[in-house]
Amino acid sequence: MNDIKNALRLTAELEEALRSRFDEAMRDGVRPTRPVYGRIPNLPERDAAFAVQFKQKLLERNRHIRDHFTWKDEEQKLKLFPLLEIESSPTGDYDTTVAGFLQCFARERTLLEREFNTDFAKLGKELRQARKRKNETQQDVADFVGCDTSTISRIETGRQVPDLRAGAIKAYIERQEKLHPTERYSRA
Repeated sequence: MNDIKNALRLTAELEEALRSRFDEAMRDGVRPTRPVYGRIPNLPERDAAFAVQFKQKLLERNRHIRDHFTWKDEEQKLKLFPLLEIESSPTGDYDTTVAGFLQCFARERTLLEREFNTDFAKLGKELRQARKRKNETQQDVADFVGCDTSTISRIETGRQVPDLRAGAIKAYIERQEKLHPTERYSRA
């Protein structure tokens, strides 16, 4: 789940950095000329340092995507995430204009968000199963996690992303024995 979260964060950062850099260049009247670094977006030549940082961050993002997903074939992968091709083929089949990159980022961000929400829906189902298996109430879980019962209910049904509480929820799921609420906080 961390891979997908990091990939989402980096995608948003790259998208915003590219958009603001391009807007700044357009305000200054500098027109994009040719690709500066491999097949990354056509940026003005003065942005060579930005282009290098951009590619490093893009490669890191791609590593997180590769670590999270498994594909049956290379074609399927590149159809979903064309910017993964930057690592392997500098003559990739994608638009190297800034607009083309922003379009790829938007599409890939949607896929990553869908995957991210699916992972949290799975976490909610696992939470419900663990709670039932331990014969505990939503109040017991809420006390353990540090929130109210309505939040636990929404997480279990997939109507709320647990975001910051994900670690506490995983700890609850992995906890083996059922503790009485008065014993829970007295153990050292």
